[in-house]
Amino acid sequence: MLPAAAPGKVETLADAPPPAPAVEMPAIYQFAPLKSARRFLSLMLVTALATTAYLGYGAYQSRDTMEIGIAAIVALCTLVIWAIRTGATVTRLTVRRGQLEIERQGGRMVFDLASTYTAIEVVGRPGSKKWKVLFHRRGMSPVVVDSTMVDSRDFMRVLRFFRPDLAPGNTPPAGS
Repeated sequence: MLPAAAPGKVETLADAPPPAPAVEMPAIYQFAPLKSARRFLSLMLVTALATTAYLGYGAYQSRDTMEIGIAAIVALCTLVIWAIRTGATVTRLTVRRGQLEIERQGGRMVFDLASTYTAIEVVGRPGSKKWKVLFHRRGMSPVVVDSTMVDSRDFMRVLRFFRPDLAPGNTPPAGS
């Protein structure tokens, strides 16, 4: 509805306010990966390396079997932290033309978000620690996306773009 024009003035479409832009999803949307656990493990590894070097040098200087044993135990703990950090890969989530790609630990899974045949269950509210989204697969355990992998509010915003019927606890049956 156009506002009333002043008397004697002809109103044109150029005077009308521009329409609101249509909300569109980009062809490729990449979620920001959460790296806090990997950063913590890196900090632990640096601390363990420094402690191992300090205790190892002290054991080398004193040649005491007790200090050598403690330095060896700390070195073993450093190797365990290194192994855990190496295995803790960052999960990357990307939406490409309505398909969610989950890449983690060398594996890649793809789910069609736009299809009603993809059974998706939302548990909890975005922002809570118990929030998670389950992608059910026939004959297999569901794939879980939770707040350790992605920002829950951003993920739900994108998920609701493709599936506006999804809400926490509201899971439509597959194929409906």
